[in-house]
Amino acid sequence: MLPSARMAVVTNRPTKHQIVSSDSEPLIRVNQSDEPLGFLDKWACHDGDGVLHRAFSVFVLNGSGELLLQQRHRDKRLWPGFWSNSCCSHPRAGEQMDEAVARRLEQELGIDAAVEFVYKFEYRAAFEDVGTEHELCWVYVGRTDATPVVNIAEIAAWRWVDPADLDHALREDPDSYTPWFKMEWARLRDTNAVQEIGGVSPPQFPADRFFLPADARAAIMPGETSVKEEPVSELVESLARAIKDRTTLPPMPANLTLNDAYAMQAKLVRAVAGDAISGYKAGLTAPAGQAQFGIDHPLIGALYESGRLQSGASFASGPGVSLECEIGLVIDADGAPRTAGPVIEVPRAAFASSADANGINMVACNIAADRFITGAQGELRDDYEDLEVTLTRDGETVTHATLKEALGGPLPALKWMTSLARELGRPLADGMLMITGAVGGIHLAQPGEYVADYGVLGKITFTVT
Repeated sequence: MLPSARMAVVTNRPTKHQIVSSDSEPLIRVNQSDEPLGFLDKWACHDGDGVLHRAFSVFVLNGSGELLLQQRHRDKRLWPGFWSNSCCSHPRAGEQMDEAVARRLEQELGIDAAVEFVYKFEYRAAFEDVGTEHELCWVYVGRTDATPVVNIAEIAAWRWVDPADLDHALREDPDSYTPWFKMEWARLRDTNAVQEIGGVSPPQFPADRFFLPADARAAIMPGETSVKEEPVSELVESLARAIKDRTTLPPMPANLTLNDAYAMQAKLVRAVAGDAISGYKAGLTAPAGQAQFGIDHPLIGALYESGRLQSGASFASGPGVSLECEIGLVIDADGAPRTAGPVIEVPRAAFASSADANGINMVACNIAADRFITGAQGELRDDYEDLEVTLTRDGETVTHATLKEALGGPLPALKWMTSLARELGRPLADGMLMITGAVGGIHLAQPGEYVADYGVLGKITFTVT
């Protein structure tokens, strides 16, 4: 996204050129409680799925309440050329965090800013197939009236930006910004930390229902988990066995937060499927379903490749097995839709007790993902306003609905899904299938011969025994 007049890139200020880091420098490995585990070089910390290590992010505002943004140097291994917050890096072995923050502000920006610690959180985000950030990140906000003297070995460009303009830019062009910056900015805006330290206006988030509400958006920002590592691992193993064997799920803990649940979901998906996921699913997209499970926003989960079925499939009914009429969009590597077609999802929600059936536990259990039946993919349409689906069992109508019922239609639903997937650090890849939420409700999978007629989009047939 090109900067607006109020987001102009600064080019006529002094610069410096200084090599301030290397791939061999030791970073501090930590556990999820931020307890040091030893040291590992920077390159290895960012290889593969990433190794959890300590880091920091700094947001610097000027006296006018504008935020200093930097564009990462194009030689950076991860997210080269992306726009990000004022400064981010890692403390070194034996270095206190406040010392590391002061050092890096001077090295990258040539400034001395008064900063305040706000919060810390854990996140994981993969950049293509190059590497992964997996950090326990301390977030700071500070002020300065100094003019930056940027280090052009680290920074390609910089600019001051009004927070309201930044909010707009992030909505219009989120893919130009680093994932950790988007997570951190959303939480700072929600908690009014920018207002309190920077002296700017309170945040005005859009009322668009395809954005998560402020409290939910803050909750999904990976933070300090309330569930200890070992019990979570044992629970994930039990959940994975139950999902693979299609048996009753184990009892769920009572103290999960939404943050805990999304972190557990990521571990569960790896335990069930490894890297073999087909894409993602939107869940609880209707207000009635949300109310039933005690939440007020939709959810996202992964699709197991092992659960893929074709039209004409036959499968057994069972406790918690349901049917949902959906649209599936196949995306490219950037998350843009390529084709679309009918999908019947066959979720299985088999909680040990009714008390476990809530939205948080649905997230942790990957939103009851099990099987899904795909129809033929076809050419992408500009909109799906006038299209409908009718599901019949043995010739009797089960449901009839318009395809815009879930989150306003497949295209706006996909926009919401890809945005949240990126915030959560979930990888998007070419050819992934994104199913965009149930239309016509959720129905028990009763025995019979089914036909899902999507009109010009085609039909899916299947048998439940």
